[in-house]
Amino acid sequence: MLLLLSTVGLALAQPQMPLGLPPGFELSALQGPKAEARWLTSQVVATRFPGEKTPGPTFEKGEMVEFILEDGGQVRVRQGDRYGWVPASALTTEAPPAPPPPTGGSDLLGAPPLLVPKAP
Repeated sequence: MLLLLSTVGLALAQPQMPLGLPPGFELSALQGPKAEARWLTSQVVATRFPGEKTPGPTFEKGEMVEFILEDGGQVRVRQGDRYGWVPASALTTEAPPAPPPPTGGSDLLGAPPLLVPKAP
């Protein structure tokens, strides 16, 4: 029993580090390269697999996707949980212009003017 308590005490006294990783190793090294943003220049129905015609998700014009990999004029993209292959020519590195701010008669983020009852 004393041996068990001594072993537990030594284990708790050690600095907390994931098992099997050398000192100084950072977990961020396992995350891989950061995906690059691209925007669709037109509506595209992606394919599930390169070189095949199995339809995948539909991406809309102006939609932002993450560039993953390019292979033979096709690009593997992702948006959330949607993945697919699209033609490289359907992508651009330039973001579309931001939509104009809403206009309205109210200061409440473009809401319609407030209705005020007429006095009797």
